[in-house]
Amino acid sequence: MNSKLEITTIFESGNGKNIKKIGENHFYLETEGESSSYAGYFCFKVINSGEKDVRLKVDIKLDPEIKFTVDDKISFLRSQPPIWISNKKRWWKITEYKKADFTLYLDFKVPAKKTLFVSNMVPLFYTDFTNWLQNKFLKKDKGKLYKIGESFEGKDIFLISFGDIFSNKRILIISGLHGTEFPGIWASKGIIEFLLSDSQEAEKIKKNFAVDIIPYGNPDGTVAGKQKTNAEGIDLHREANPEKEPVAVEVKAFWKWIKEHPPFLYINLHGWTACEKGKEPFEGAIRPDISIYKKWNNEEKVLECDRALIKNANPISRYEKIVELGISYGEEPDSLLALLPKKYGTIAYSYEPNMRTGPYGCMKKGIKVLKALVSPFL
Repeated sequence: MNSKLEITTIFESGNGKNIKKIGENHFYLETEGESSSYAGYFCFKVINSGEKDVRLKVDIKLDPEIKFTVDDKISFLRSQPPIWISNKKRWWKITEYKKADFTLYLDFKVPAKKTLFVSNMVPLFYTDFTNWLQNKFLKKDKGKLYKIGESFEGKDIFLISFGDIFSNKRILIISGLHGTEFPGIWASKGIIEFLLSDSQEAEKIKKNFAVDIIPYGNPDGTVAGKQKTNAEGIDLHREANPEKEPVAVEVKAFWKWIKEHPPFLYINLHGWTACEKGKEPFEGAIRPDISIYKKWNNEEKVLECDRALIKNANPISRYEKIVELGISYGEEPDSLLALLPKKYGTIAYSYEPNMRTGPYGCMKKGIKVLKALVSPFL
């Protein structure tokens, strides 16, 4: 029966290495991480070509080559994120599993003649979604699809634009800068579907703003299952300064669009999966230090955005408040989150939906975040 089971990570957005069979229907694999906070993602495929259902055990070790910080060790012990399983038709989650010593011990059934995908994130595959986008926007009556550049490995970077193309109130939304933070990419999908709809709220936003969305800011990272960097090893979130080498080709594409279409509002969607018990949904919002906005005389609008976000999108359970770069959070001086306010006075937020709420929960949260942040300007 063992010969009928196979585990592989060789597919789009797969992540896992050193796969070994260690017993009867029992496998071991390690995540392929990049740093202490970016070592938890895994995505593998189980193929049962046999005639019988199999009870499978898989031990998943967080990358043993990574030196984990004390905070990340504590987070691992405290949190119990769900594991997602798919039969290609739907995803479901399991929450009961054992863990110790940076290892997750999974135990689940694989039906005969079936293939299952297993991950701690629900991937929104780049190929599938960009094909959907290209088919959806063949008709350009509700929005327009642009190719604004290519990744280091030549993958298309797409931007979808809605609303008044001549508006001086442009909103820029980017997700997927960290390639496998799929909650943010699902949130972008939710926003795209919302703006494609005929709802009165969507129409009002499109009438008053231009909304530009880049769902995959790091296509190479997403496709390769990389958690932090692009194909060159550059963190596109933290290394987005066009005046500091090395400048990634993806960053050049972002800035080319930004210089021609500077945003008054920037929403950077990331993703999260951990969850401390009693801390649902354990999400977080981050923005620059309020003092940056004194020069632009828009501090009060930023505070209005804070209040709207707290009221309508509940981002406070991870940090207990909206945190500020360089004050209650680390500095990220070369991120778009920090650079855009300095250059254009852009009101900028980063938001982390939680995969614990599922892909549709992330989609709904993306819509809530957009509605909240535009509300002070309507």
